[in-house]
Amino acid sequence: MVKYCPRCNNAVTDPDRFCPMCGYGFTGQGVPGNMGQPQNYGGDRVGAYRMKNESVSAILSFLVMGLGQIYNGQILKGLVMFFTMAIIGIVTYIFVMTLDTETVLVLGIVLAGLGLFVWIYGITDAYLKAKTYNETLMMTGQPPW
Repeated sequence: MVKYCPRCNNAVTDPDRFCPMCGYGFTGQGVPGNMGQPQNYGGDRVGAYRMKNESVSAILSFLVMGLGQIYNGQILKGLVMFFTMAIIGIVTYIFVMTLDTETVLVLGIVLAGLGLFVWIYGITDAYLKAKTYNETLMMTGQPPW
């Protein structure tokens, strides 16, 4: 059965008295009973991984759509959100410059509503995914994605 060092989350075998990676000593008690659960050492780290700040993630998505997702490690999702918002902005600009006023008003309202929805979704998603990332990291010692 594979067990893990509670300090660095490195795989160790039952007879090991010290973690070969970080030197954590298991002496006097054999392998500790909490070997399967990685512990949080250093406040913002779990093993080799740094936890994400949920507020920073949300603020980054507030400032630039998709940046919070990129901060969380969801790079493809962040890029898709960024380009989606850019396309909505470009389409809105093109329609505003080329259509008559009544059509522009209706289409502008629809596109602004769509843009607002995507923006709020991005901020909320960045916050919740950072929270999920941290919870998964604390439970398993590994990032979820």
